[in-house]
Amino acid sequence: MRPAAAVDHLGMTRQRSHKTTLPASPRLRAQRVTWYSELERLVKARWAIGHDFTAEKVYDFDEHFRPLYPQNCTRKASLQRTMQLLRDRGIVEFVDNNGTYKRLK
Repeated sequence: MRPAAAVDHLGMTRQRSHKTTLPASPRLRAQRVTWYSELERLVKARWAIGHDFTAEKVYDFDEHFRPLYPQNCTRKASLQRTMQLLRDRGIVEFVDNNGTYKRLK
């Protein structure tokens, strides 16, 4: 017998696993916060256009994302991936291979 399907916090149908999971935080459900939208907002609020910042400064946002995604054990990797998306969309650029970024817009 297949596990029952469930609807997640984004309205997507997912196969229910046998693991018990906690529901998404009320803020996440109410505002549909995504990694991309929230990290973009934080970067734009903290650094002006043209300013450089390091990956370590981005990792400081880990505590901000902890209550939004309490089950995520790979927040650092999620932040790295989201920074790549910000780069791909022209919000930031990678300045060097040492974890330095520059805000573009």
